[in-house]
Amino acid sequence: MERETPASRGTAISDPGADSAPSGARGCSAQASSPTGVLLAVHRLYSHGGIEEHTVQTALALKHAGCRVAVLSAEAVDGTNMYTRALRAAGIPLYGPQPRLLALVDLAERGAQLCVLPLRVTMTPVIALARGLGLRAAWREAGQGFGWRVDWLTARVRDAVVAGITKAVARRFGPDVVQITGPWSRVLLSWAAASDYCFVYCESEEPQYRGETWQWLTGLLRRADAIIASSVPLARQLAARFGPFPVSVSIVPHAARAPLSASALHDHERVGPDVTVGSLGRLDSKKGHRYLVAAMQHVVREEPAIRLLLGGDGAETERLKQQVSSSGLDHHVMLLGVVPRDELTSFMAELDIFVMPSLQEGFGIALVEAMAHGKAVIASNVGGMAATVDHGVNGLLVPPADSRALAEAILLLVRDGGLRRRLGEQARRDYEERYAPSVVIEKLLDVYRHALARRAGGCRAVSTPREPDAAWSAGGEMMP
Repeated sequence: MERETPASRGTAISDPGADSAPSGARGCSAQASSPTGVLLAVHRLYSHGGIEEHTVQTALALKHAGCRVAVLSAEAVDGTNMYTRALRAAGIPLYGPQPRLLALVDLAERGAQLCVLPLRVTMTPVIALARGLGLRAAWREAGQGFGWRVDWLTARVRDAVVAGITKAVARRFGPDVVQITGPWSRVLLSWAAASDYCFVYCESEEPQYRGETWQWLTGLLRRADAIIASSVPLARQLAARFGPFPVSVSIVPHAARAPLSASALHDHERVGPDVTVGSLGRLDSKKGHRYLVAAMQHVVREEPAIRLLLGGDGAETERLKQQVSSSGLDHHVMLLGVVPRDELTSFMAELDIFVMPSLQEGFGIALVEAMAHGKAVIASNVGGMAATVDHGVNGLLVPPADSRALAEAILLLVRDGGLRRRLGEQARRDYEERYAPSVVIEKLLDVYRHALARRAGGCRAVSTPREPDAAWSAGGEMMP
């Protein structure tokens, strides 16, 4: 389990709760002051996901700490999803492009594709003769060429819309700090890096960016007033891939929701082997649920009464259903779909063991939510989860993509209720000490204070980022 704060390629990695100031703030003469307004910007808010949960929890905790806070999405947001409802209930403004406007952009793109159809028809025989291709291959090549130009133009129009909305929201809201999570919206990052606002970049996933994205993001991060990573392994990767930075990389874990009722903390000891295993998250290939289902084949041979509850939805849903059926696990594995935020406590109360079998994971907020509910957890020994779980103390770690090791860990906890209880109790204590919203938000505010002081003291980096072409445009709205 990694708790130390090492340096990498000249970039310091700091724990805001342990140091008096992040190393990048030292040497600035301005006094640190708390922000009064924070704008949290994300590429999009899916109906469920770790970044979405992190954004909403951060917004709620900042408001509870007395900050003005708003959320900005670069993509249109479904006004009825659970994250939108949570923000609305708390009175936190959520801004994003009007769906009608983006629908017009999509319509224009389809129209442009139709407009280039005559050119495609004309160029196909020319390409066939010049390149010695068959008509089918020439038709495909002509389509790719013209289609790329239409896609590029459409992307520039979307960037212009988002740039206009971002500037309008910033003028209207007047934040002290703009925090952007992830590199997916170039226009948001480029605007923040070039703006007069204090710019904080937050990374919550393992950085796998290459080529042009790598070069572009490297330049932008060197203009950031603060850089945040959710775990020590993630900070190491960020510093090694993009550093050195003029500021330290601060470790601020994601805040996880506490149980809605104390009853969820009780250890639900089953009589005999009647134990329930659960997992929660987006059903994506990198989440490794197929290995958990494969592990259940081994588990039920030994303990036929065990059942697995899978909460979540995603691209792997149908494939997992087929795997469950073909493995004869229909009576042992249940796919529940998305678990609403207000039903998390009920879901966790059903479980004795929580499993997070991800193949890669920057942090793993669902894992920490299970710890908050006092559950015995099993996680893959990857990414931020390797720093969260202390093997044998607050949970168990297994090699990724190893269904046999996963099955053995599950069976160990199924057969040892005392170990389940001890791991769950320590997991709950670790949550309260390190991941409760009140603890995490103080670390975040500390980063903000020193970033504001650094900026006021004239210590901001001066490297020039490359900005996408994006003219000012209107078309944003506050979600009702």
